[in-house]
Amino acid sequence: VSNPTMIAYPAPREKATGVAVIIFPGGGYRHLAIDKEGHDIARRLNKMGLSAFVVKYRTLPETVQGSGMDMPDKIMQAILSDGQRAIRLVRSRAGEWGIDAHKIGVMGFSAGGHLAASTATIYNSGNPNAKDPAAKASSRPDFACLIYPAMPRGIENKVTADTPPVFMVETDDDKTTHAEGDILLYTALRKAKIPAELHIFVHGGHGFGLGVRGGSVTRWPELFEEWLQEMRIIIFRTRG
Repeated sequence: VSNPTMIAYPAPREKATGVAVIIFPGGGYRHLAIDKEGHDIARRLNKMGLSAFVVKYRTLPETVQGSGMDMPDKIMQAILSDGQRAIRLVRSRAGEWGIDAHKIGVMGFSAGGHLAASTATIYNSGNPNAKDPAAKASSRPDFACLIYPAMPRGIENKVTADTPPVFMVETDDDKTTHAEGDILLYTALRKAKIPAELHIFVHGGHGFGLGVRGGSVTRWPELFEEWLQEMRIIIFRTRG
């Protein structure tokens, strides 16, 4: 991918909560599992009353060798800027999409989890003098959901009192990413008194998406929804 794009999935009007989730699919920064970890996820979030935005961020050029996690800093910065730009765009157009500008989160899977975690710890408040409306908006997500993330090195040292709340899901038998990274981040968040929730399922492996292989890991979307409610990010209003 050399040209980043974003596809919007507005929440159904009758269910809309005003909450938005920006989705970063995985794929090792080499490709994007954009159906299983993008469009399918967006449709599931719509059922919760959440607006969703699937980001097709830039991936590594074929000429770059080695692991996708060990890319040159210049390329990682470009990919990070795609994630930050997506947050700014959604925030700058929140009114148009019926979204609360203070309830915009990120969700990432595997390498997309690496990107989501990076946006949750590296951000700025925007440039109020910019001509581009999106550039004026903050790139800080209001919450982050990390699903079997490839955790950025040293992320525990980037957690501050301003880091947004984080929800994490991992499996004990994941051979690609490991629960130790989630535990490290969870511990840092706890020390900083940032709300965080971590679920480590015994089985599920890596890349389970919505959990099509079955098992208890299929419950993570419901657990995420419950977390959003407990965090008062989702607030259901009674009609009468």
